[in-house]
Amino acid sequence: MTLPIRESIAFLILGVAAGCGHKAPPDPWYPRALGPTEVPVSDAEATILASLDGIPGEGEVQAGSMSAFVEAPYHAASNRRCRRVRFVTSEGVRVRTACETPDGWRLAADVFDGGAPR
Repeated sequence: MTLPIRESIAFLILGVAAGCGHKAPPDPWYPRALGPTEVPVSDAEATILASLDGIPGEGEVQAGSMSAFVEAPYHAASNRRCRRVRFVTSEGVRVRTACETPDGWRLAADVFDGGAPR
């Protein structure tokens, strides 16, 4: 049994529309680029993160015995506004990336850490 050309074309269009109408599968890397964020390791670090909106470009912030040298913000590939922060204490220097979230500035996950002790 053969279908007339008109019905064959209708089925073809219906099949293409159904196949193209599906949402693309999610990018498995995108959610990982957005999080998880890390919590500050001290109250001083939390205070510095809370003050980042008040620094329009580069600057230095003090909180207790901790200093932070803040670089100018940039737009990351994850479509977030981020900036590099060097936290300086008597124990040493930690360079981290902080990104703006709806809940304020948060530390981005340190993908280069490799689980080394701090």
